Amino acid sequence: FEELVVHGGKSWLVAFTKPTCARCDALCPEWASLSKVFHGHNRFAIGEFDCQRGVRTPLGARSAQFCADVGLLSYPYLKIFSAHSGPRGVAYDGGSWFHKDVAADINQRWLPCDVNTLADCSADEIEFAARARSLVTDSGGFAAERVALEQQLQEMESQLKSKLAEKLVGMVSEDDYDDYEASSREHQGRVRARLRILQLLQLPRTAEL
Repeated sequence: FEELVVHGGKSWLVAFTKPTCARCDALCPEWASLSKVFHGHNRFAIGEFDCQRGVRTPLGARSAQFCADVGLLSYPYLKIFSAHSGPRGVAYDGGSWFHKDVAADINQRWLPCDVNTLADCSADEIEFAARARSLVTDSGGFAAERVALEQQLQEMESQLKSKLAEKLVGMVSEDDYDDYEASSREHQGRVRARLRILQLLQLPRTAEL
């Protein structure tokens, strides 16, 4: 496990599960879909570790003991492992968090767009990076773009809170709220990605000043 996941050159999102866990069974279809999204990716992978199997891990401990050693609080429990996380990994948003746009969340938080090489950049990010580069020498335009994006993000977060309040009092169905939340978080992810691009493009200019 340590050789493959911790020191294998990729970041991993691992779901720790066990056969008697109903929530683990519910996670399986979505986890399988998520695995397909990142199949063959050169920087990120999706894995699952069964904590009740009687097999030995590369660490030399049986699965149950290994799961206890990495500090699980519930099942399924999600952890990020990387070269910087250590053998225990780090809890992914509290360990049990999971929602429809987890793939977008991974791309945003763990696979940031490289504005220099455009590696791991979406089509939207590539287009925005090209436009943002034209604003680098225009401090007023650059600042205005950043403020506009920050305002968009604040408005979307406020609207999502309002929609949640409507769901809690029965004005919006749970399915409608889930669809709205997924769409909102996807849009927020794009806006945050654009803000990060602006920040990265501004770094050289800040250093020169």
